[in-house]
Amino acid sequence: MNINVIELSKGSRICHVNAHIETNNITALIGENGAGKTTLLQLIASLLKPTSGRIEFEGVTKKDIRSYIGFLPQFPSFHDWMTGLEYLTHVGQLVGMKKQHAVRKATDLLTLVRLEDGKEKRIESYSGGMKQRLGIAQSLVNDPKVLLLDEPVSALDPKARTEVMELLLTLKKERTIIYSTHVLHDAEQISDAYMLMHKGQLVETGSLHSKGEEYVLEIETAECERLEAELKAVYPTWCITRRVNYVEIRITPNQTRYDLMLLSILEKGSYSFDGIKKRKKTLEDIFRKAVTI
Repeated sequence: MNINVIELSKGSRICHVNAHIETNNITALIGENGAGKTTLLQLIASLLKPTSGRIEFEGVTKKDIRSYIGFLPQFPSFHDWMTGLEYLTHVGQLVGMKKQHAVRKATDLLTLVRLEDGKEKRIESYSGGMKQRLGIAQSLVNDPKVLLLDEPVSALDPKARTEVMELLLTLKKERTIIYSTHVLHDAEQISDAYMLMHKGQLVETGSLHSKGEEYVLEIETAECERLEAELKAVYPTWCITRRVNYVEIRITPNQTRYDLMLLSILEKGSYSFDGIKKRKKTLEDIFRKAVTI
């Protein structure tokens, strides 16, 4: 199910958000703390009402779209005295299922999220990763076409993060998934697209499969400050950033002969450098550029 977010705003927290989100894709919603990621997810989930604008689910004419949505908050809470099976059965009954149907659904979901061995254990005994997978199972009880997850992996250890990411790859085959995250490297591994928020605005969207058109050049040198100043003076249109022990240059497709130009500067300036590395642009590069605006 495709989603269109059209001129959406919510007070002073979010403004001028336009986006098209495709089905069977995982979209990573990234941005610094306070950028508006949680607010945007809550607006899409109909947990908040927008000040203006609208959200369209393609092919859906109903005003109440909550039945199409599964939502996992950043800090899910459970009835810890219940077992995993009891809890999901309870959730199923809350959405209108008869108990027998709810039990079958709960059992199937616990198997899907690989919690079948813990279904009779009290939730209070679950690890953080197990609780997160239970939360995802809870968000799937109503068979949603859209799955919205707020920071589903940020608080987990590497093993638990891997388990959740593998689960998301399985789930995207039948639904649209949008999830917010600060773990940019992990997001690159499983996401098809990204939405970048900064100071309450959606500043950039893109496909993670086409970002290879741009590259980043890293020049390791003890003379970062001098090299940065000279490059910016000679090539003011280049995107140049000084890091701790290297100078970073973003290379776009229209930057022809940049290699010869750079080597000429290094040679004439008698720079000593430890290495030059060319790599594809990453989500971290995209994020860094936005938060320095």
